[in-house]
Amino acid sequence: MEKNNILAILKEQKEMQLKGNLYHVTQIQFAYNSNHIEGNTLTEEETRLMYETKTFISDGTSHKIDDFIEMQNHFALFNCMLNKAEETLSEDMIKEFHTILKSSTTDSQKDWFKVGDYKTLPNEVGGRQTARPENVALEIQKLLEWYNAISDVKLEDIIEFHYKFESIHPFQDRKSDELVE
Repeated sequence: MEKNNILAILKEQKEMQLKGNLYHVTQIQFAYNSNHIEGNTLTEEETRLMYETKTFISDGTSHKIDDFIEMQNHFALFNCMLNKAEETLSEDMIKEFHTILKSSTTDSQKDWFKVGDYKTLPNEVGGRQTARPENVALEIQKLLEWYNAISDVKLEDIIEFHYKFESIHPFQDRKSDELVE
């Protein structure tokens, strides 16, 4: 299946609002896996219930309010990404995505967190240092120049982009709380 066909299918299914189709499954899987990597404690089933019913049933497990907010934000972000999928990827778009994802969270209330803007404190991924805050803008510009110069983006290019993006890690983390306290 061609990427433009997949995009058209996802957009059509989004409008249909039916359960069990590619859009529905992708929303749940993408939100669950992306948020789980970042430390979100909601289960896949809880994610599905939130998406399908806009409700939450707890088995007595304690969750942070931010876990719910970020999950809801992720659902909205996926829709935004679908709408912008054929646009050229830019710094402004990446920052907009971050703003959508982190809006109304506890992090958004911290002056130093800079939702929608690049990090101001160093961070790491998997024990590896990432780009210094003062180097992020330049590193993102170089990454976008490389990526946007590719005429026929393949899965390998997307994987490489993601690896490089995570190596830069341009936005602040919750884990940065440990640096300031």
